[in-house]
Amino acid sequence: MVTQITQLPTPPSRHRPSTFSDEADVFLGALPDFGNEANALAVEVNTKTVEAVDSATLASQWATKTSSEVVAGQGFGAKKYATDAAASAS
Repeated sequence: MVTQITQLPTPPSRHRPSTFSDEADVFLGALPDFGNEANALAVEVNTKTVEAVDSATLASQWATKTSSEVVAGQGFGAKKYATDAAASAS
């Protein structure tokens, strides 16, 4: 899920005194939703950051393994897939 932040309405301006109050009401009314959307986006970004760090850590761990460890790991994975396939077939 990608959080979207709704664009804020035109802020009030002293250069438009005839519409200042109405624009201020609309603008201030939009701020609570804006805050909630910004907080939801911050949570989403933090979650993705943790996932990226976890992925980088895992990649780093795999990069330091010797070739024989990698081959052994792949062999274990292949054996597990074969066992799972056999179980599904029966």
